[in-house]
Amino acid sequence: MDSKRFSIKFYLLFLQQLYKFKHNMTIVDDATAVNITFGSPENEQICINAMIQMYRTVQIERNYVLLVLSPDDCRWVGVAFTAMTFAFNNGNPYINEVAAENAFFCLAKAHIKQSNPWFLPPLFTLLHKRPKFFERNFINFWIKETSVRRGRVMHPSVIGDHYRDPRLQDFRDEAISLMEHVKYYLLSLFYDINNRKFNIPTDLPYFLPIESDITYFLEKTISLEDFNEPDFITLGKIYFEKVFGLCQHAFQYLDNKAMPNLSNQI
Repeated sequence: MDSKRFSIKFYLLFLQQLYKFKHNMTIVDDATAVNITFGSPENEQICINAMIQMYRTVQIERNYVLLVLSPDDCRWVGVAFTAMTFAFNNGNPYINEVAAENAFFCLAKAHIKQSNPWFLPPLFTLLHKRPKFFERNFINFWIKETSVRRGRVMHPSVIGDHYRDPRLQDFRDEAISLMEHVKYYLLSLFYDINNRKFNIPTDLPYFLPIESDITYFLEKTISLEDFNEPDFITLGKIYFEKVFGLCQHAFQYLDNKAMPNLSNQI
């Protein structure tokens, strides 16, 4: 490769990375605007506009911008997408579902990288208040897990549609029930279950679950026939990290499909 050809290729690669860096900074700014104005009636339109811009940035970038965020930035972007999940309403629930998945990815990534329990309450609240938004994630995880255990792929052409076939309702219910393990694991990290009190500061608006929701969840979970706290926490951690891994893999696939490598065209 001559020097001119190399220079052009390097320049195009630089432009591509600069473009992505610009969008990375934009989404952090928008997330900051959401977190500052959320819940303020006089700034409602500013908050909504920032939510829309944040969502559009991720859609344009096909999630690349979330993949390259630092753990610190992931925390705030995750909190902002949590706010969008609960507050945004334009009549299309799919947007809220995407926002919820983005929030899950960011907050889970931040915790796995930094082990900071301060930003886990939004994750618990999302799973507790909007479980339907995550059903597909847990079904996908359980399809892969079951395929590994059986030593063969559970292909729809053989056993039916995993998401709709009435014959697979028990399979779907089993997959979705794994969410309870994850919720218990997350709760145990920021809440003293034995003494029923938070073990993190509660003076910051990070979507802390209310006491009645925690009590309801614990009473329902502890009454399960197969409940065993150490097992629930251990399995919850495993399921949590594996669901995150599948989410990350899906984001990487979308990024590869959406962002052509301009340098390869030279």
